Amino acid sequence: PQQQQRQNSSTVCKQRNDTDDFPIAENETYLQYERKVAGAMTISPSVAERTRIKINNDNNNNNSINATILTQSNLRNAISILRKHGMLIVKSLLPPSQTLPWGEAVLEDFEHAIARLKCHPQRPVDILNPDRNNEGSTGGAGTVGGAFEPLSYREMAMREDLRVDLRSGPTMETLRAAENGMAARSMARRGEDGMPNFDGENGASATAAAAATATAATGARSSTGNSPNGNGSNDDDGPTVIESNCTGTHRSWRFHPSLLAIVKGAFHPRGDGDSSLYKGNFGRWNFGGAGPDGSPLPFRLGQVGSVVSCPGSGDQAIHADTPHLFEHVDCLPCHYLNVFTPGYNVTNNTNNNDDDDDDN
Repeated sequence: PQQQQRQNSSTVCKQRNDTDDFPIAENETYLQYERKVAGAMTISPSVAERTRIKINNDNNNNNSINATILTQSNLRNAISILRKHGMLIVKSLLPPSQTLPWGEAVLEDFEHAIARLKCHPQRPVDILNPDRNNEGSTGGAGTVGGAFEPLSYREMAMREDLRVDLRSGPTMETLRAAENGMAARSMARRGEDGMPNFDGENGASATAAAAATATAATGARSSTGNSPNGNGSNDDDGPTVIESNCTGTHRSWRFHPSLLAIVKGAFHPRGDGDSSLYKGNFGRWNFGGAGPDGSPLPFRLGQVGSVVSCPGSGDQAIHADTPHLFEHVDCLPCHYLNVFTPGYNVTNNTNNNDDDDDDN
C-alpha cells in the first residue's frame, strides 16, 4: 500500500478541458491536486478563536482547557464553503479530551464484536481475516476457509473488507449516557433556550466516537437532517431534535455551538432574492409550529457511531454517503450532513514537511 501511495502521489493528473472550481495545473500530481482542493475547503481558526473561552476538562472541574469558537466571519465562510462544495474541513475545532475517550470506547466494543463473531457456534466470522471467509466452506470454526462472510448487524455494518461502521456497543452506550447527561445539565444551568429533547432516546442519545491504536483507526460520524415537523419528537433511532434557538454547549462536541451554527446556516440559507419569501410558508403553523417567522427549521441530530478502518484496508476517495433528493436542479440547500472527527491524535508524517501541525 505504501508503494502504491507513493506511485499515486507522483503520477501526473490528466488535463481536463471542462471548467470547474479546481482546474488541474500542468504537471500537477494527484497528491498536489488533493491538497489544493482540501485547502480551498478548509477553515483554520485563529489563535484568538482557539482561546476565546475556557471550559472544564472533566466532571470534577479540576482542569480547564481552551475551547475553539468561530467568529461570525469564519462561520459565514464555513457555511459558504459547505453550500458550494458539499464538504468542509474545520481544523482544531474539537478538543481531543472530548474525542479520544470515544475512540477508546469504540475500539473496546470493536474488539468485543470481533471475538463474539469469531466464536459464534453456527456462523463464525473472522472480521480481521476476510480471505478466510467462505460461505460455502465445510471447514470448522477458526480454520482456514472455515468462516462465513460477514453480514450487517444491528450494532455493526460492513462497508468493505477490513472497514466497518460500528454504531453501538456496551462501552459506547455507557459513554453516551454520561456525556448526554452532562450536556443537558450544562445547557440547563445556562438557561439554554430551545433545550434539546432527550426523551425516547433509548436512555440517552449518542455523542461522539473516534479512535486509533496500532491495530485500528476510527472516525466519529454524526448525522443530521432537517426536521419539518419540529414537534420535539424522536424516532426509534434516537435523534435529538434541535430547535432554532438552541445554541448548544462546549461540554460535548455533539452540541458544539459552532457546529450547530454551521448546520443551521447550511440547512436554512438566506439567498440574494426576495428576503420576505418566508412569510408565505404557512405550513409552519402545522404540527405545533410557531408560524412563518423566518427562523431556521428544527433539525434532528442523529446518533453518533464510528467508522473503523483496520490495517490493510483500502484507501477511500472523497464520496457522498447519500444521494441528492433532486438531481436535475443545481443546487438545492443541504438536507443531510455527516460530521466526522478523528478519535486519535493526528500527527505529522515525518517524511513530508508539507503536512500541517497536529490537529484534531
